[in-house]
Amino acid sequence: MLKLIELIIIAAAVDGKIDKSEQETILRILAQNSTTPPLSNAQLASVQDQLAHRFKKGETREGVIMQAASSLDSNARHLAYAITVEVVMADGQLTPGEIDFLGEQCKLLNLDPANVEKIHFSAELRYGFGNLS
Repeated sequence: MLKLIELIIIAAAVDGKIDKSEQETILRILAQNSTTPPLSNAQLASVQDQLAHRFKKGETREGVIMQAASSLDSNARHLAYAITVEVVMADGQLTPGEIDFLGEQCKLLNLDPANVEKIHFSAELRYGFGNLS
């Protein structure tokens, strides 16, 4: 599930920072979901540091997403996307960069458009904002 967690961290950082609400959302969702391992703040920071190191060495966001796409089954890819949507909306705003990232992730993960629409609709209802479609 490391690849799933990497996707979530990238989503949280797309707006330039991982704020407290996004970090709390990541930890809460991973703890609540039976298919993902719960993480401590230290473990989350470690994965963030590893990703930052890989990016400094030239790895791209697209490359990380493609690695996840090849290692996760369809259910895990859709789960990663649903958690990603939750994380980017957790800070109460949705930036153009976050919207672009969600589109990129949908394409590279080869997600079912009908499932994506359901994920978007559910998130928009929960948060009361966002035009993800």
